[in-house]
Amino acid sequence: MNIYVETNFVFELVFEQEQFASCEQILQLTEAGRIQLIVPAYSLAEPHEKLIRQAKKREEIQRTLNTELKQLLRTASYQSRFNNINNIDNVSNLLLLSIQDEKRRFIQYRDRFLRCAEIIPMNADVIRNAAINEVDFEFQPQDALVYASVMFHLRQNPP
Repeated sequence: MNIYVETNFVFELVFEQEQFASCEQILQLTEAGRIQLIVPAYSLAEPHEKLIRQAKKREEIQRTLNTELKQLLRTASYQSRFNNINNIDNVSNLLLLSIQDEKRRFIQYRDRFLRCAEIIPMNADVIRNAAINEVDFEFQPQDALVYASVMFHLRQNPP
């Protein structure tokens, strides 16, 4: 049985979201050879790009938070309120730790996909049809690429 998955499937796994356990079970069935998982290449690239964007945002938040807290600690009336600075450090550290954890999980899942799933390549036909899908179906560019990839694969491998 062929199962097509898209970017949100990868997001569920990498970011351990609500449907994480179900997605993990599907991936395990694929690794056991019981089903065939088919993934558009773009669905592995988009999460990587999101990780990079999110890491930059979290690093900026962490820097801003640290700068603001240092300024507040210079104010005598606020110094006594920061008697538990460890909680603030924990938040700052969590932001940085989450970046590392998510990157590690992405690499692990990407490697698992590359070992057991069929990856639909992004080629000129897919890109051309994605541009048409954006207009015809009013898709966002990401959705148009995924849809065009699946349709390309189905034309090449009829059920």
